[in-house]
Amino acid sequence: MTIFKSRLTDIGSAITTMPNAKAWWRCLLVYVAFLACVLPLGLAAGFLQPGLAPLPIAKLALLPIHLFLRPALVEELIFRAALLPRDSTRVSRRHLIGMSLFALAVFVVSHPLHAWLTRPAALGLFSSPVFLACATLLGIACTLAYLISRSLWPPVLLHWLSAWIWITLLGGRV
Repeated sequence: MTIFKSRLTDIGSAITTMPNAKAWWRCLLVYVAFLACVLPLGLAAGFLQPGLAPLPIAKLALLPIHLFLRPALVEELIFRAALLPRDSTRVSRRHLIGMSLFALAVFVVSHPLHAWLTRPAALGLFSSPVFLACATLLGIACTLAYLISRSLWPPVLLHWLSAWIWITLLGGRV
C-alpha cells in the first residue's frame, strides 16, 4: 500500500507543480534536440510529409483540445507521472535508468497495442518502424522533461505540440 500511496502523492505533486523558468528553458532545449533528431529521420523515411492537413475546419478547431486530453495528458499521466519518480534523487541512478527504460518501453509498445485493440485500421501506421522510432524519441524527450521539471506540464506540452504538428502540418492521421 505504501508504494501505491507514494505513486499517488507523486502524481498529485506532478500535477500541481509549475516549473520555474530555468526548468522550462531546459525542457525547451530537450524539445529542440528531439526535433533535430525526429525531423530528419521522419522526412528522410517519407513518414513526415509537409502540408496542411485536409481536415474540416470544425475538426481542426477541436483537434488541439482532443490531442491535449488524449494522447498528451492521459499518456503523460500514465507513462511519466505514474511510472517514474518525481524526485529522481530518491532512487539510485541505476534504478532511475531502469525505471525510465521500462516506462519508455511500455510507452512505445502501447501505441501498436492500442491500435490493435481499438483502431485496427491504424495498426500499420502505429507499428511501423519509423513511427516507433519517432515515438521512442518523443518518449525520451518527455521523460527528460519530466525528470528535469518534476512536473507533468512540460512533457504534456511536448507531447501535445508534437502530435498537433504531426497531424496538422506533417501528414499524420487522426
